[in-house]
Amino acid sequence: MGPVKGSSSNPYKIAILSGDGAGPTMADAAVRVLQELTSYAEIHFDFQYADYGASAYEKSGKLVTPETVEICRESDAVLRSYQGLARGKGKDGSAHLQLRDELGLFAQYRPVIIYPALAGQSTLRKEIVTNVDIMLVREISAGALGAESIVKEESQVSEIRYSKDQISAIASAALQIALQRNGDILNVDKADALSISRFWRRIVHETIESEAKGNDRVRLNDMYVDDFVREIILRPGDFDVIVTSNLFGDILAEVIAALAGPLRYSPSYWVNREGLGVFGPADIYNASAYPDENEVASPIALIRSASMMLRYALEEPAAANIIQTALRKSMEELVVPPLNGNGQPSMGASEYTDIVTRSMQLMRQFEQVCDPTECGE
Repeated sequence: MGPVKGSSSNPYKIAILSGDGAGPTMADAAVRVLQELTSYAEIHFDFQYADYGASAYEKSGKLVTPETVEICRESDAVLRSYQGLARGKGKDGSAHLQLRDELGLFAQYRPVIIYPALAGQSTLRKEIVTNVDIMLVREISAGALGAESIVKEESQVSEIRYSKDQISAIASAALQIALQRNGDILNVDKADALSISRFWRRIVHETIESEAKGNDRVRLNDMYVDDFVREIILRPGDFDVIVTSNLFGDILAEVIAALAGPLRYSPSYWVNREGLGVFGPADIYNASAYPDENEVASPIALIRSASMMLRYALEEPAAANIIQTALRKSMEELVVPPLNGNGQPSMGASEYTDIVTRSMQLMRQFEQVCDPTECGE
């Protein structure tokens, strides 16, 4: 039997896609936090850097190179930073869509939690958003955003196309994440008006009922997408795992993320059917608008993504909890919060990362961790 995975002799292989604009600065912040974790939890990493976005385009004319794809495939997980300075160039004009296609990514997980120290960022009353903990599971490989359109001079057609296998895969993905939470799953569709949604709903139910047979913890319900948009604003604390299609998920992700205020600190997790996960900020492009030297983009989203990577890809929940606790402590103890009233970072990425790593050092001294039901995502 070989060395334990994650040990110094057999470290986790992590592909780092630094991106462009402020991306490399944010990636460095997340790597620093993971390196600090090594001294706390005896978890070791082998970071493999790969070109992504403008850096890849300048070298090869491609936003995602074959070399980058190979590094990702050989890794235990991928940590993806911001990019966007070369947006519109290359084959598809989008590095993250090319990465999705090359790696066969089919599901996106979007967690939304409300940090107590940042609850004032929400436009909703504090008592409404307190204790919100939602996981959106979105199908990202097909549907309306994955089909070709028929374009004519006087008319155009866009299809919503799903196979039974594609729907079953995302339903299974939602079930797996729900089993790690409280078991509640809400399917969101438009089955009252669209035949594709009726098909979607039927396959979601068949899949989850088959795979969860005999498990009383799993509870599956349905809601029409227009009703859900209303209810998520009125009672966001009542929802847990939400599964939906590509188009609806693209819209709902922004609505749900806005519950927490600024989008720039939301993480995301993409996965393929082989289990390879790509973790990074949900807000893919924002940081690329800011030059590196200004360091005004917040590293919170990428640090949270690193925590998700530990929990879901590497199955190191205790290590993930350490990062979550450090984030919470840093937000609670700062005299100046990491985000101002407009959602813009009020300090540099390096300065804020210093505070997070110091929190981890203090926790190591006093062996402080957290309850995963309180700080997990």
